[in-house]
Amino acid sequence: MKTIRTAKDFPDKEHLAIIVLSTRNVYHEGDQRSKDFPGHGYPAYTESIENFEYYGYENTVEGKVEWNKHLTMLYKEKPTRTDVIAFTAGPKMSVNFNVNVS
Repeated sequence: MKTIRTAKDFPDKEHLAIIVLSTRNVYHEGDQRSKDFPGHGYPAYTESIENFEYYGYENTVEGKVEWNKHLTMLYKEKPTRTDVIAFTAGPKMSVNFNVNVS
C-alpha cells in the first residue's frame, strides 16, 4: 500500500485505489465586539473542512489481496459506511502540446 499525498506520489501505471472521504467541523469563536453588539465585529461560525485519504496498490495478485484486506478492515469498523470509494485507476496521463508561431 502506498499513501498518496502529492502528485509526485501518484503511480504511473494502472493500479487499485481506495479513497476514504472525511469531513470535520471547526468552530471559530466570534470576537468580543460581536458578542457585546450583535451584528458588529466578527461573529462566531463553524467551518466544514473536507478531506480525503488516497491509497494505491499495485495491480498484481499480491496488491489485490492487500487492497481487499484494507477494504475488509474499513467495512468491519463500520459496515454501512458511505465514505469509501474503491476502484481501478488508469495510468497517469500526460499532455504534450506544441506551439507554432509563423
